[in-house]
Amino acid sequence: ELPENLKALFRSVAMMVPDREIIIRVFLAAQGYQSYDKLAQKFRILYRLCEEQLSAQRHYDFGLRNIISVLRTAGTNLREALKKGDIKDRYDLEE
Repeated sequence: ELPENLKALFRSVAMMVPDREIIIRVFLAAQGYQSYDKLAQKFRILYRLCEEQLSAQRHYDFGLRNIISVLRTAGTNLREALKKGDIKDRYDLEE
């Protein structure tokens, strides 16, 4: 408990948990995916299930930093596949 004169110097702060699906959707769209809504929902469910069902060990990281890293890699793979011409239909790769 802080004295009243110190409490007056601090501001109250409200924090909230970010909506991961919105973040994932925006990042997928920025990486060039066309069906980003459906992919974002699948990705969020995958990460939620991993968080719930895997043991809570330090090497399991399902935070935003890890999600962004995986999405960045997915975007790189999409661009490389499109550049090589390995895919005929973009939607086949995204599914």
